[in-house]
Amino acid sequence: MSLTHLPCYCATLRQATRVLTSIYDEQLREVGLRVTQFTLLQALHFAPGSRITDLVDVLAMEQSTLTRTLAILQGNDWVQVTDRPSGREKCWELTTEGQRVFEQAIVPWERAQRFVEQRVGKRRMKEMHSDMFDLADRAMT
Repeated sequence: MSLTHLPCYCATLRQATRVLTSIYDEQLREVGLRVTQFTLLQALHFAPGSRITDLVDVLAMEQSTLTRTLAILQGNDWVQVTDRPSGREKCWELTTEGQRVFEQAIVPWERAQRFVEQRVGKRRMKEMHSDMFDLADRAMT
């Protein structure tokens, strides 16, 4: 595969995202996950009881995309809706099965992380990771 260096920042970042997504999806396939699903399981692992609006903000996702992914995870019995004490807002958390799948996915996810670090360099990847987060954070505010 030969990429074209485009002058558009967004296009270049999307190229990188598509390449990385395929690497992670390949590794996570053994546990039946896509990286988009793993990311949501990971978010709920670290922030159980999150509302959809919380997840939209944390993951910088469109609500419709998030809702579709949650529906898939719920259909697999990996996430469930819980109510906040006020009973007014739906919150999401991992089920026992969802926690098990998340834990199984850590090993292939770590393999994908190492693969990328080996190709790019661990130090450079850590710097780019920080820079990409900073870019997203600054662009949102």
